[in-house]
This record gives sequence, C-alpha cells and structure tokens, in this order.
Amino acid sequence: MVWFLVLGAFSTACQQPLIPTRVRRVVAEQEVTAGSFVYVLPRTVVRVSMEITRHTERQGPFHEYREQFLNISEGIDADRVWWNISNLQIETRQEIDPQQYYVVDPGTHMESNYLALSRAGLVLTAEEGVAGELGTIHPVPRKADVPLFFPGQAIVPPQDVTLEWSYTIEETDSGFVRVPFSYEKVRYRDKEEMALEAADFIIRIRERRVDLLDGMAGEYPDGKALELLLEEMERAEKEYLALFTGKILKETFTVEYDVIPTTASIQTATILCWFSEEKGLVNENEPGGIPVALDIRPETLPPPLKHFGEEAGIHDTTDCLVYRIPDVALLRVTNGKQTLAMKRALIYQLGETVCLPVKLKMEK
Repeated sequence: MVWFLVLGAFSTACQQPLIPTRVRRVVAEQEVTAGSFVYVLPRTVVRVSMEITRHTERQGPFHEYREQFLNISEGIDADRVWWNISNLQIETRQEIDPQQYYVVDPGTHMESNYLALSRAGLVLTAEEGVAGELGTIHPVPRKADVPLFFPGQAIVPPQDVTLEWSYTIEETDSGFVRVPFSYEKVRYRDKEEMALEAADFIIRIRERRVDLLDGMAGEYPDGKALELLLEEMERAEKEYLALFTGKILKETFTVEYDVIPTTASIQTATILCWFSEEKGLVNENEPGGIPVALDIRPETLPPPLKHFGEEAGIHDTTDCLVYRIPDVALLRVTNGKQTLAMKRALIYQLGETVCLPVKLKMEK
C-alpha cells in the first residue's frame, strides 16, 4: 500500500529513446526535478484505549442496625477505595511513514494507473487527516475526592423539647411565696433512636407503595401523577436505605496510548502503564503496580515474496514502484498474567517491501 503526493506532471514523446523509470528513497536535502513525483509508504499505529473506574465505598451511619431493624445482612462495613479496568479497546490506523518517502523519475513507457488504485488495492492516494499525533499519552484526569454525604438521617428533629415547670422563692411584705415559671427542656435522641425512626420510615414507604399498587389507598392518583409518586417513593427509599447499607460512587476515566510497532519492539512486550487496584495508575517503582503491556506477534509472509525486497525498504530501483504488503499480527493487551483484550490486525511496517512493475495496470 502506498500514499501518493504528486509534485509534477510528466509526458513522454513517442520517438524518444527508452529511458527507465527510476525510484529513489528520499534522503536529506534531496532535490526533486521537474516532472518527478513523490509518494510515501504507510505505517500502522496501534491505539489502546483503556477505561479505568474508581470505586469509592462509604459505610452508612446506621450500618450496625441494618440487621436489627431491617433484617438486612448485606452492606458496606468499612470505607475503602479501589480501582479496576472496566473497558479496553484496541484500534489501528494508517499514517504516513516519514522514513519511507520515494521520488519517481518517470521513464519513457511508464504506464501504471497507480492513481486509480484505492484503499482496497496495493496503492493508496493521500487522504486528508492521515498525519496525526503519534506516540501521545493522555494521562488520567485526577479529580478531587467526591464526598459521599448521607442527608436526612432523621425523620423528625434530633431532639425532644418538653415544657417543664419550676418555681422560685421570693420575699414579700408578708413573708415568702413560691413563684412558678416554665422552661423548655431539650433531650437529644441517641443514634439508635434515629436509626429506628429511619427504619420505620422505610417500612412506611413500602406499605404505602403496596397500597397504591393494590388500589387500597384512600386517595388514589392515576396516570402521570401515580408514576411520579412511585418514582419519588423509590428515590426516598433508596436514600434512607443507604443510611444502613452504605453508598458506592463510581468515576470512570479514559487513558489512551499510541504505539508504533517496529521490528525491535516486537521482541518484547511494550509496557503502556502500571496499574494498581488500590491507587489506579501508578509509577513504575510504586509498590502494588502491575504492568499493562501490549504484545505484538506478527505472522510470517509466504516465502516466495522474500526475494522481491528487503525488510528495511528498497533504496534505489528501476522500472518498479516500491510498496508494502502488510503482515498479519496478533495484538494482545495483558495486565500481568491476565489477558484484557486481543485483536488481529494488519501491520504495514512489519510486512515486506516489494516492487510493483511500472507497466502494470489494474482493472476496475
């Protein structure tokens, strides 16, 4: 496959002597003469998109009473934060290989209709947007910890206010008299009383919902009013039930890595990042980190193609256009010994560089 960047037009006269077509690898400060054109070979970039999720667990303030008042044994018993890799995708795209530019000096009988070939063929014309950022790493955004609040811990005010009476002794002309006065006495409810009230409220919500669904309620709403009422009752029940079972907050982040496969990088797996279930993405030397790596295993092309070109590319040739036949490779992302994702893909730079005769024409 080849991308073409046409720099000039060329024409030949019928009676001119035979001049071979020359193809040269572009080197630094190489001049391109009038009538020549330049094309470039593609390379494959592997992008690994990884979603990681932070789970923040908070126990409810009444967690020790959930079994006593609601007969619930499941729930969060301790605050903790943990991470996991929730999704991972492997994608490939083709880009211009900056090391594989070729200049063509057309000969007398160059008849290839290379510009008519498409992505499905051996030659590919230049397309908008093929050159992009390579090897970029988008770090995970570090958000501040989001607090998990538990509003509405009490159905009634957390204190009892009673009116008490007392008296004072005052002296008068005839002696001493008792003068009564009143004052408010405040008693704050303890945690167990507040938990009992919250549990009773949950049970009343459930009973009211059953009455509505059975048609036993005194005032029976219908239509949209009933739907909204049931939704609000469900929301309130979950909010108060969380006082006993706890809450979980999930935050998802995306990190992307671009890898350009080379013959050297396929010898060993490429480490993308280090991941810890306790901290998420960590540095290499932090304890608990396990490497997330991309392993690329190419398949070998058929032997008859070996004599056409060299793996590093053809530098100078005549009467043929240099192009690449991609190799099929197995891409595998691992987290330690665990395989997270696998994909088979075409990798151009791992394939063979061969020649396309200049007189070859492709039928539509």
